[in-house]
Amino acid sequence: MTLAELTAIYLTTHPLYLFSILCLYFADKTQTEDRFDRVMEELRRDPEEQSRKWDEQKQKGDEQNKRWEANQQVINEMLADNRKLSQKHDSTIGALGIFK
Repeated sequence: MTLAELTAIYLTTHPLYLFSILCLYFADKTQTEDRFDRVMEELRRDPEEQSRKWDEQKQKGDEQNKRWEANQQVINEMLADNRKLSQKHDSTIGALGIFK
């Protein structure tokens, strides 16, 4: 309903009838307070939930970092073993006089 329509109704009808029509379109004080309380509760709850989600993601990231570091250690050990084998083969080849 537009303001012009509401004005026309107001000028031509009984105030109680107008009040009943307005109640259909607008919330009363109790409904407004309830909505306000719900919105405030959501606003209060959102930072707590975001903080909890952040903490969970941080924990997952820490766990992933630990797994990555353990994996890196295994890889470095394998590379060291490969270097030792390579040196062994190089010295064996050198002892045989190949590639000199």
